[in-house]
Amino acid sequence: MVFRAGSDDAFPEEVKELLRTLHGVGFFEDSVLVGSWVMSVYGELFGILYPLRTMDIDFGLELVAGGKARRADLEQILVGLGYLPSTSQSGVQRFTRAGFTVEFLAHRRGGRDEGAVLVRAWNVTAQPLPFGFGA
Repeated sequence: MVFRAGSDDAFPEEVKELLRTLHGVGFFEDSVLVGSWVMSVYGELFGILYPLRTMDIDFGLELVAGGKARRADLEQILVGLGYLPSTSQSGVQRFTRAGFTVEFLAHRRGGRDEGAVLVRAWNVTAQPLPFGFGA
């Protein structure tokens, strides 16, 4: 991602560090930033003004079968960055630091009551939602 010159304030330092670290392990080859934080990217690339930001940093995970996806222990990486892990009653992991909460989302393949989705390639569990990436 290329930002305009002088755009160092697009993300708080904690978010920049998170994005750089995930990029460094190949996370964005099969996954994507989703939610309100994407608007910061659009703001930098296209000049779109969108002042609302939530404290949730959400990532949509592509569930890649086989050995195509790069593998990294995101739980270990996030804990190493100072994020505190927690797991909901449904089994979905969240990581918090400095008021930010990192959550992972995965395509819900079944009915509404599907539990957390284990993403082995990244060693995290994700919240199942009705979305998907193009094939």
